[in-house]
Amino acid sequence: MGFKLIDYALHEVLTIKYGKNQKKVLDEQGKYPILGTGGIMGYANQFLYDKPSVLIGRKGSIRKVRFIDRPFWTVDTLFYSEVNEEIVYPKFIYYYLSQIDFEHYNEGTTIPSLRTETLNRISISLPSKPDQRKILNTINPIEEKINVNEKIISNLEQLAQTLYKRWFVDFEFPNENGEPYKSSGGEMVDSELGKIPSNWEIKAIEELINVIDNRGKTPPQVKNNTKYPIIDVKGLSGTSRIIDFNNCLKHVNRETYENWFRNGHPEEYDILFSTVGSIGSIKLFYGKVGCIAQNVVALRSKNISPFYLYQYIDREQERIKTYDIGSVQPSIKITHFIKKKILIPSYNIEKEFHEVIETISHKIYSLTKEIRELGELRDTLLPKLLTGEIELPEEIEVTEDVPIS
Repeated sequence: MGFKLIDYALHEVLTIKYGKNQKKVLDEQGKYPILGTGGIMGYANQFLYDKPSVLIGRKGSIRKVRFIDRPFWTVDTLFYSEVNEEIVYPKFIYYYLSQIDFEHYNEGTTIPSLRTETLNRISISLPSKPDQRKILNTINPIEEKINVNEKIISNLEQLAQTLYKRWFVDFEFPNENGEPYKSSGGEMVDSELGKIPSNWEIKAIEELINVIDNRGKTPPQVKNNTKYPIIDVKGLSGTSRIIDFNNCLKHVNRETYENWFRNGHPEEYDILFSTVGSIGSIKLFYGKVGCIAQNVVALRSKNISPFYLYQYIDREQERIKTYDIGSVQPSIKITHFIKKKILIPSYNIEKEFHEVIETISHKIYSLTKEIRELGELRDTLLPKLLTGEIELPEEIEVTEDVPIS
């Protein structure tokens, strides 16, 4: 027998509130995130709301809800909510609403849109708060492990960036005695890129890579997920260097995969580079089958470490924007960018850096894969728990030490 469920209209559980214009509170030194449907847009010097809240897209990206439990500001394309905690735990109603396809309630014509009047009438069925806590005590450990992995990934990314800067910007890589090169008196010579170590070279990126570019017509797609995802700009979103296949929402069948993409598919350690929209967004391709969309190219290293090249491009994000030639939306010709000159370290230093960052990247890949598997487990269990299809044993401890806000 499942949980006893009580019916509510959504407005009885959530008070849906409009976001506000952020211009007056925008502050580079602000500590409160300004949120839109695409994520963090900046930081504010004051908050709009400071209690746990479920965020629902009002315009644009309306498919997924999000949860926040720290003070924040939302813009007017993103609803926030005040939760009636006498009825439901904020984290529980977030889980519940994450199972709803809000596209079903879309009332926009060209831009997906939601209205409060429509949302308020949505019928939901909730278990009692003690039963909600049992479910939270089952799901939250999975969420916590995902969060731990994400923090480790963030730390590893910062470590890679710090090492790159120290070795190839500050030139404090270890010399033959293991001492910092530049500050230990290492010889520096003049070059077109400024002072560089004496035995290093300068080459154009195009001399060091092959480009795989599948520009042309959009391939026929299939609605159901297959093992042949199309990697577009959305697939390159996120802070980790590894491609997140959960962000690849378009797929093709096997025949299209094998015959449509005449210039080939990405291979392991290729750098996937966005040429439209978020130009210069990059990810490392790690051993999965996939196709690159028209707005993504693969840079395949031939005479340079892909990990060194990745860190270089990652650090050059602001300069890459200067290659923008788009009128309607940002775009870049990859042939322009790859003419850019890049510093080539000595063989031993590049090899050592490659080995260190390869280890970091493999760890990030492993953590990313675990996050995906944990997410799939959570998404499989959650609807069954919420509907009572899976019964939790009576002896499950209803504790107060698991975060349930």
